[in-house]
Amino acid sequence: MTLTLSQVWHSTLRFALRRTRSDRLSSRVLAPIRNEEQNRNDSTSRDDRLWLARITPGRVGAGRVHFPQQSPHPLVKDRHMPVLRHAFLAVPLALFAAPLSSATVQPQLDPLRFFEGRTETQGMVKVMFHKPYRTHSIGVGRIEPDGSLTLIQRVEDEGKPVQERRWRVRQIGVDRYSAAMSEAVGPVDIDKVGDRYRFRFTMQGNLSAEQLMTPLPGGRSATNTVKVKRFGLTVATSDGVVRKL
Repeated sequence: MTLTLSQVWHSTLRFALRRTRSDRLSSRVLAPIRNEEQNRNDSTSRDDRLWLARITPGRVGAGRVHFPQQSPHPLVKDRHMPVLRHAFLAVPLALFAAPLSSATVQPQLDPLRFFEGRTETQGMVKVMFHKPYRTHSIGVGRIEPDGSLTLIQRVEDEGKPVQERRWRVRQIGVDRYSAAMSEAVGPVDIDKVGDRYRFRFTMQGNLSAEQLMTPLPGGRSATNTVKVKRFGLTVATSDGVVRKL
């Protein structure tokens, strides 16, 4: 059977058309399948990258990716928060440490033994309607055989003659003492209030005096504050320091 040129050409054209229609049909049928497969591959690749980022933080692919380290506390999300957390933890630690330093045990001051030997008192006296003046005294004390204290003070008040003040102090109970003083009318009551010693006595002219002596660290000095009242009104005050020589 002999084919003419025209028949060959028509046969080739029909084959090309069938091939084109077949390719188009295949594209329409296979395109969704290919897209689904591509999406699956992309998802797997993304999951792989995230997994690699978790186990090897710092580098994914060609670029560097920084991942914040997991916070040691579940409520701390920011990488700066651990520093603040430690700062806040330091606050209660500082609050607990302060009482320890302030609660250092100070030497107990024995008011009798404190004035044994030589002592010096310096201060400033303020009297109502008068100019303030300085006061200075040197005391010599000794413990008697009965345990009482005898104290003699040489008092030098600015602008006044030198005078002598005498004390005789004895203990009458726990943190309680009674004394006789040359300038007082009647006994001097001494008791311990907190970490201070309080002296209360009456002087001539219907004057009532209250003296507070507060030991300082080291046990060899104390602050000395005196307040004198008349009919409930403060008429004189004195602030100074007593120290052992």
